Amino acid sequence: MLLDQILPCVVIDFETRSQADLPTVGIDNYCADPTTGIIAVSAIVCTEDDRQGALYATNYQADDFESVMRGLADACADAESEGADLTWVAHNADGFDAHILESVRVIGREVFRDYFDPGIPPDYGQWLDSQTLCRIHGIPASLGNAARFLKTPTQKNPIGDKLINKFSKPGFAEPTPADMAEWMTYVTEDSEIVWDILNALPETDLEPLEADAVALRQINARGIALDMDLVNAAVKLTDKIRRQAHAEVAELTGGVATKYTQLARIKKWLLATDCPGYYDGGSLDEDARRTLLAGMDCDAHPDQADVLDLLGIVNKSSMSKFTSMQAQRSTDDNRLRNQYVHAGAGQTQRYSSRGVQIHNLKRATLKPADVDELQDAMASHNRIGQFTDWPIVNTMTKALRPAFVPKPDHTFVIGDWSNIEARKLPWLAGTPDAQLALDMYRAYDAAPSPETDPYLLTAADVGFPGQRQIGKVAVLALGFGGGVGAFQSMAANYGVDVSDAVAERVKEGWREANPWAPMFWKRLQRCALRAMHFPNQPCFIDPSNAHIAYTYLPDALNGLGLLRATLLDSDTHLYYAAPQLSTDKYKNECVTFALASRVAAKNATAWPRDSLWGGLQAENLTQAGAAVLLRAVMRMSDITKHCVMHTHDEVVLEVPTKKAKWWSARLTSAMTTDLEPYFPDLPLAAEVYIAPRYMKDE
Repeated sequence: MLLDQILPCVVIDFETRSQADLPTVGIDNYCADPTTGIIAVSAIVCTEDDRQGALYATNYQADDFESVMRGLADACADAESEGADLTWVAHNADGFDAHILESVRVIGREVFRDYFDPGIPPDYGQWLDSQTLCRIHGIPASLGNAARFLKTPTQKNPIGDKLINKFSKPGFAEPTPADMAEWMTYVTEDSEIVWDILNALPETDLEPLEADAVALRQINARGIALDMDLVNAAVKLTDKIRRQAHAEVAELTGGVATKYTQLARIKKWLLATDCPGYYDGGSLDEDARRTLLAGMDCDAHPDQADVLDLLGIVNKSSMSKFTSMQAQRSTDDNRLRNQYVHAGAGQTQRYSSRGVQIHNLKRATLKPADVDELQDAMASHNRIGQFTDWPIVNTMTKALRPAFVPKPDHTFVIGDWSNIEARKLPWLAGTPDAQLALDMYRAYDAAPSPETDPYLLTAADVGFPGQRQIGKVAVLALGFGGGVGAFQSMAANYGVDVSDAVAERVKEGWREANPWAPMFWKRLQRCALRAMHFPNQPCFIDPSNAHIAYTYLPDALNGLGLLRATLLDSDTHLYYAAPQLSTDKYKNECVTFALASRVAAKNATAWPRDSLWGGLQAENLTQAGAAVLLRAVMRMSDITKHCVMHTHDEVVLEVPTKKAKWWSARLTSAMTTDLEPYFPDLPLAAEVYIAPRYMKDE
């Protein structure tokens, strides 16, 4: 059990209140707000001698608050004195509890950490986030859903939502003694659920997990600076656009809807005006709007077309991202902090992001020289008319990346791995014909030219010589078993417009030119099946492949079981929870697993499931393998000290301008030659460039 690995430990849970809205302002500003305070705390201190743990729970109104806190502090000090560092565990420690413990006062009392002896409250390396552990092990991340899934003895108390809405959020009320009694039941049960989860999780190699977490916490704490002149101008324009969009919707619909957010009224108006293609109950999401506009004679139905087009403009994520930047940056230094989530992408253990959602920024970006021109255009924009002036919103999207800037006398050094997933996939496949795909990248790295360009070579392979973008989309979209839909989805991101018939030709051509890929998908699927038939025994794809093994652990997760995929070169594990043998639509035996990203209905007896097929396995393993490279670079101490941003294939350093060239060479080495001993025969290349703003070097 994982709990046995982390003793001594303290499982802790806080309940707070504030006039600041946490999702809006972010954790830093939430903690700094003077109205933020701790309502209640529950902690279970577990040791080798007392595995069940001693419970300490109290609240700001309690007469025995001071004595309970002294008891908790003494228990932590005693546990620490046993010789091992005390591990502090919380569900969402990185996003909430660690920050609350460090800097927030108990209402009417001291900052929580001041109740402890110096050295007892945890440093970066002593926190363990049980929510991260849930994501890694393929189970639901939220505490309530994890408890439901694992069928833990203690279940999430539904009264919590009522208490939080009434006593924690802006406009909160003062709890009565009866309310506080309910609070104490709720907070105590939450810490008990976390303890139950730790008992259900299998033994895990915590050392690399802790190293990754520490590096990420340092980067989150450092943050990244924002160009607030640009951000403020964008927010001001966004507010103007939204106000005028409300007015235009009211005018176009004849007052049926008075705001563009009133989708139910807009749908009613579309039905009443016989909008072509729209039906009762139809969606108005991006895909639905695009379909409606494509099938509509806009000249014959101008008002409906204008409303649909307007909804597409005002709902662009770029508008809300600028607003989030403004709300969540620290007012002391205009840096945006705590945006990254450890293993946020579940099974693949890739980092994800919260708040501004840095990982989801559009690739298209303005050059630094164009940013000033955009700011002038935004400031002078007095009337946002239909169509003629809307393109400025698209331009704002391209300003999201350049809104991130280095501090004075510093510059960015940005490293971007080249074709990392396209290289990692054939490397994992490990067959001689897959080596031919790797040779293509080796040739380009050695002598880049049109004759060696992998995308041009792929375009020729699929029957479209000279059409590089088609080759690029084929490489990016088709490696994981995807077909026409996968190709067209990726094509839209790169401005490639082809028919489904052409997409089918490209798919068939790519598979014919890369026979190792479909064979790899089949080998992975067979390997997972074999593992299910031989529990607790590692099963390899074949004797010649030293990269991947699958192991079925039937007793894990309280008997629900885990199917573990291991990347042997880095000892990285991917988990599929509650695996079962089943049959697919073709009556072939297959493996299914619980889909942690979906939530079972309240009265459901089983969790939603998905089929583990070869394409999905290849995608998960490739993305996990690419994430291993990023984490390896992030752990390099000199890189960690200067890293301010990262995405799946990108690292951004903030370094003194005078040393930019040296750091450019250092980052190139870190992303390529420094990794070669650990990943032999994997051709690595990275584009590294110096920039005064965050950007893509297209």
